[in-house]
Amino acid sequence: MVLTLLFVFTGIAIVVYLNQTPLQPRERDYAYAGSFYAFAIWIGLGTIALMRFFKRFLSNRYAMATGLSFALLGGPIILAHQNWDDHNRSEKSLARDVARNYLETCAPNAILFTYGDHDTFPLWYLQEVEGVRPDVRIVVLSYLTGDWYMQQAKKATYKAAGLPIAIPAEKTKRVFVIISLLWIDS
Repeated sequence: MVLTLLFVFTGIAIVVYLNQTPLQPRERDYAYAGSFYAFAIWIGLGTIALMRFFKRFLSNRYAMATGLSFALLGGPIILAHQNWDDHNRSEKSLARDVARNYLETCAPNAILFTYGDHDTFPLWYLQEVEGVRPDVRIVVLSYLTGDWYMQQAKKATYKAAGLPIAIPAEKTKRVFVIISLLWIDS
């Protein structure tokens, strides 16, 4: 009963509370971590029940091997069968197409500022894998708060020049250390 309540409140109730639409740009399974724990406990209890069931017909050794085989292979097979078509993104190319449009509309040797992962990773993919517009410098604004990225941004990549940042490395390290100490202290 306790596991059922844990599963309901951390799974079904979260879905109702968050009012989550079925089609999301990415999987948000982290919201259901509690229900995954409850389900994992059920899988463990089910494995023990399978081993006890097979002990009626087989020796202890074979009963344990058969019960564990069902538990270890049954889950992935059922998940692949039930979810493959829902999670197959091989025909989805919106992120890549939008990123290609961003890159191809830039002037030669442009600097393209992005903010987050959803903007940046498709652009990096196109430059790294498909070789699209290596002359465009992609700068992630949220990464510029780190001294490592500031130093990395000064260096040339592919055919793109480094950023014209005149701040010496020692000063950026000192500034970022002070900022991080103030953040930790607050």
